Amino acid sequence: MHCMTRFTGYELNLLADCGLLKGKRIAIDATTLEANAAMRSIVRRDTGESYEEFLRGLAKASGIATPTREDLARLDRKRKKRTSNKDWKSPADEDARVAKMKTGETRAKYCFL
Repeated sequence: MHCMTRFTGYELNLLADCGLLKGKRIAIDATTLEANAAMRSIVRRDTGESYEEFLRGLAKASGIATPTREDLARLDRKRKKRTSNKDWKSPADEDARVAKMKTGETRAKYCFL
């Protein structure tokens, strides 16, 4: 979805003016590639805290004073809303985006048209 938002009316009008578009339908091919960013290094856009710090805050708010890694993993699985590009970013690679894979895994990816 993120790839499609980058393709604006300006580009479509430019292609039409050059005679490269005709008809009523347009097909756009996109692909995702592995990003040079690790999911464990993402940070929140608003506070800059890491994903683990965020989960530790959720654990403390739910009454777990000193959460183990298993507690954090369990808490993460129970959360309804997961990572989104609106809330999270990679500090090392600004172009990397969070993408859900066919297997259900979440990875950092690039999206190209």
